[in-house]
Amino acid sequence: MSRRVLVIGADGASPELIFAWANGGLLPAFRGLMEKGVRGRLTSTVPPHSGPAWISAITGKNPGKHGVFYFTTVNPRRAPPRIVSSRDIRTETMFDVAGRNGKRSIVVNVPITYPPWKINGVMVSGMFTPSKDVVFTSPPEVGPELVAKGYEVEFSTWDTWKENRRLVSKDEPPDELSRIRRDYFNGTLATDEKTVNAFIGLLQDKDWDLAMVMIPGLDRVQHFLWQPMAPGEAHPAAKEFGCSRFVIEAYQNVDRLVKKILSVVDSDVWVVFLSDHGFGPTPRIFYVNRWLRSQGLLTPAKQGSIYKRGLKKLRRFSQGIGGKPTDESVPAMHNLLPLSSIDMYLTKAYSPTPYGLVDVNVDTPEGRRVLAGSLANRFEEIVDARSGKRVIRRAYLSSEIYPGPCQEEASDLVLEPEPDYHVENRVDGTEAFADATTHPALHKPEGVLFVSGPQSREGLELQSAHIYDVAPTILTILGVPLPKDIDGKTLAMAFRPDGPIAMEETKRGETRAESKEISDRVKRLKDEGKF
Repeated sequence: MSRRVLVIGADGASPELIFAWANGGLLPAFRGLMEKGVRGRLTSTVPPHSGPAWISAITGKNPGKHGVFYFTTVNPRRAPPRIVSSRDIRTETMFDVAGRNGKRSIVVNVPITYPPWKINGVMVSGMFTPSKDVVFTSPPEVGPELVAKGYEVEFSTWDTWKENRRLVSKDEPPDELSRIRRDYFNGTLATDEKTVNAFIGLLQDKDWDLAMVMIPGLDRVQHFLWQPMAPGEAHPAAKEFGCSRFVIEAYQNVDRLVKKILSVVDSDVWVVFLSDHGFGPTPRIFYVNRWLRSQGLLTPAKQGSIYKRGLKKLRRFSQGIGGKPTDESVPAMHNLLPLSSIDMYLTKAYSPTPYGLVDVNVDTPEGRRVLAGSLANRFEEIVDARSGKRVIRRAYLSSEIYPGPCQEEASDLVLEPEPDYHVENRVDGTEAFADATTHPALHKPEGVLFVSGPQSREGLELQSAHIYDVAPTILTILGVPLPKDIDGKTLAMAFRPDGPIAMEETKRGETRAESKEISDRVKRLKDEGKF
């Protein structure tokens, strides 16, 4: 029986869209995965952001243990603003654990894997690789081989970011808007194709036990092309979800790529498909920095253009990625522009990034604790006057959701909004609420998960799967012991109860229970002074 595992990730794949369109016959590869194995919703990290979510998926641990909370550092008390890199991952990934146990891995385009590190196998770094001129693979000689076969290192610049803003501009002439949106869509799909072709080449050329590729295009299409904005962008099957034909065609493209990958591996290989978060309509925006300003807790800087001054400052003081200056590779840094627009000497609380991270700017730990606790209660009481709805479902202290040695590097508060709201961190302007006209769809807290293989149950819907559970489930299939500090659990319901994997997991569970019973007894004896 094969214990090899093929992992396909798709950034931002929505369970609602995949299940609906697969059942409607539009996504045959996903329909096949549904019938041959188990599937379900996959709860993401808080916030449901690609940075912490993908690293939690490949480690099985919460951000307080792995150290990645966003695409950038988020707590200036511990580190100046900069884009994170693989050096910020403070724990082993499942590729490292597998390698220690003699298993070989292939890793392609997983976010925050630059600089690539040495594993038992091959790693091709993903998002935030700063340029095509750096060493982006381990071992290094693999990179030129991939480039010779047509692979392109994907990296972003300020110009890329500014150009993408045109995709949702209502000021563009209709014909020009239609052209640039179609060009962007075609370019995104072409990039996905090259990524998958490189992955397939490695699958065919290298020995492997665990192989993973991340396909980024869905997230990018949904961020910029969700709503129809130009003639010909509507689609009957997309109407129910209010999205454009670009979205459904992007899902069909991923379905085709999944089929293409599966066609080159043996039929008894285990297949895991997952996304880091979902995607869907988000009609209202809550501007947390504007609200903090209205409460007298945030003071904006007084002089100059917010955008121009912030851009100049960030280029000057932000650190590079793996030694590469950030002015040459700057995706995600625009999210930190508001930091340069705040008078930190007069500000007690501010949000450094979108997605609801809030830092308390008070000198003493006790002062930060008191203000953070007070703010958590106040955030949960906020009501949008127009809708009459609560805005924040839960305001967490970072210690509540990020237990671990890296917790102090997190923001002090993490806001989980209600489904109709997204939290942004712009400082300019005065209104705390606005309609989401530019980006009417954004990240949702549930991604999707499929697991199928020789011993998987068939047609079963998983319940309560968390992104922390991905790595332990994969390591269990490989037959590899789990790290002791792992947060996730093996999804035992994915396996037939009479199969060897389920039986091995049962024995491991009994051993863990016995170990806990012994440790509890020792603790009681110590408390009683008898040990």
